Amino acid sequence: MTSYRSLFRTPEFTPFFLASSAQVAAQTMSGLALGTLVYRATDSPLLSALSMFGPSLAQVLGATTLLSAADRLPPRATLTGTALAFAAGTAALAAPPPLWGIFALILVLGLVASLGGGVRWGLLNEILREDGCVKDAHIKDGYILGRSVFNMANGVTQVVGFVPPRLRPRLGVPLLLLLAAPYVFFVLRPGPFLAAGLATLASAGFAASLLQQERLMAVTPPELSGHALGLHSSGMLTMQGVGAALAGATAQLTSPGTAMTVIALASIAVTVSLAPGLRPAPRAASAPRTA
Repeated sequence: MTSYRSLFRTPEFTPFFLASSAQVAAQTMSGLALGTLVYRATDSPLLSALSMFGPSLAQVLGATTLLSAADRLPPRATLTGTALAFAAGTAALAAPPPLWGIFALILVLGLVASLGGGVRWGLLNEILREDGCVKDAHIKDGYILGRSVFNMANGVTQVVGFVPPRLRPRLGVPLLLLLAAPYVFFVLRPGPFLAAGLATLASAGFAASLLQQERLMAVTPPELSGHALGLHSSGMLTMQGVGAALAGATAQLTSPGTAMTVIALASIAVTVSLAPGLRPAPRAASAPRTA
């Protein structure tokens, strides 16, 4: 599988992609609406951030207790059940319940999302592996190509995350730095147009997640793909929730611009500290030929 055209010819991929994209769009809109609702009720940046990213933060609990089932549950029935659970939870949040009820529902939805993420990406790997045109040697490429479509649906700038295989291993650290560096300038309180440009530039750094997924797939046995990919997804979303909580708390004490700059500098520091382990391993020298 070497093209997006062959990817969308896979029978189950297109409906799977459309359903997942609709769910992501719905969760994004509901999260934004919930954050606005909580901010109007509390005037607290911290509580607003927790309400928007609380499900992501709660996924660490689900990842440690539920993800072992990701490779054992029937994936299609499980994804239907998680979608219905999110629909019911969103309807309950629209009521809206008291503040403690909102955060209780957020916790439950985070647990559901942690299981759904593992099942979803495990099913994607299964769908592309079952495709008759995908040979065993290209299973990893099929999954990475399919996952890149999901990434592009979340942000068109992530198309740079798939630019050629010989370059991908070298771009991981620069893309992670790009993800944070533009936000350093928010301490200067840029105007709306400049702020939008900086955020757009930084969003290209999300392509680093595709490179990390490629490295993960290279070392994960197929029978454990759902569990491993679920841990990756839940772990990433959990740390996004942690970051949102830290940013909200910092903004509560300082200002939004200062908080964005502080978190950006912390992200850069983490990337720099991890950079030696993120660089591609040097290729071993070929053995000399014998006569």
